[in-house]
Amino acid sequence: MKKGLIIFLLITGAMTVKAQMPQIKKTGNIQHQASTVRMDSLKNLQRTDLRKPVGKDLKVVLASIDKNTSNFVIGQAGIYTVNFDVINSGGEDIDITGVVVQGYLNNTAGNYVSAQGGYVLKTGAPNFPANPVLHPGEKYRGQLLERGFDPAYNNGNKLVIKIDNSNVITESIETNNTLEIPVMGKLESWTTPLPDLTFQIDQIAPVTGSTFLNTLINVSVVNIGTGEIPLDIVQQIIPLVQVYPQGSPGTNLYNEAYPFATRVISNQTYPGYYKVNGPLKPGDKVRIGGSVRVNGLSSGAKIIFHFTLGTLNNTPLPETNTANNTVDYLYTVQ
Repeated sequence: MKKGLIIFLLITGAMTVKAQMPQIKKTGNIQHQASTVRMDSLKNLQRTDLRKPVGKDLKVVLASIDKNTSNFVIGQAGIYTVNFDVINSGGEDIDITGVVVQGYLNNTAGNYVSAQGGYVLKTGAPNFPANPVLHPGEKYRGQLLERGFDPAYNNGNKLVIKIDNSNVITESIETNNTLEIPVMGKLESWTTPLPDLTFQIDQIAPVTGSTFLNTLINVSVVNIGTGEIPLDIVQQIIPLVQVYPQGSPGTNLYNEAYPFATRVISNQTYPGYYKVNGPLKPGDKVRIGGSVRVNGLSSGAKIIFHFTLGTLNNTPLPETNTANNTVDYLYTVQ
């Protein structure tokens, strides 16, 4: 029995091995191919993930566009500062001395329209560093000043900034040396960030002992935006306060403007109520408080304090939001 069992097991084992052998032969090529695929995958990973950048390479990216103080008006020609970064995106140190920055204006088809200024990177250039050598990953913040540039007139064109325009640096990649900035016809698309003016009402209260409406107002104009308003525009701002009975906006009981700065009209100087000597930066405010006296109102009457922002010559205010330039405050006469 034992001998027979052993013979049976040997035969069964041999049959199992023989049954498996053809499968191994059939799958031998498949296993070899899978191994080849795995090896190729490792090679690809090595090429993709482990390779270090070689050679020299500069690229340019846009940082921001700022509208300068002069002629700060929406959609009109003015002075713009285009801030850009020149980045060493290669694997070697690069001395940027002698690299040319050139500006162009192209149309939508990419055809040349006009030159827009340029300069050579060297001592005296905007923000030129004491050490002009950029190590891999380091950047230089450059500027291109555009004087008299009119976004409305150039709407649809492209402002192009090209670095290393004279090919001073031999680079491994030359296609990332050009920055194309679409020109939009509105200031909002060409400067960041913008301010936002509104009224901050701290207190409106009666003056004790008055026999007529004698109301103290403590109100400020505040910049709640992220950009500043230059002084030349600030000097044109005129907050206006009007008082009228509730439901009768055409019946002014009181009407007075509060200019921010000295005005000159027909060579005649008119001093402003509240002098502002600098730009309105984010969070800055100008108090326009005072007292309002209106006769003929009985206690319990409801009136509206209507605050609006105006400007000399109706100059538009460069803001992100103009809806909050008007604030109404309902007040009950004491």
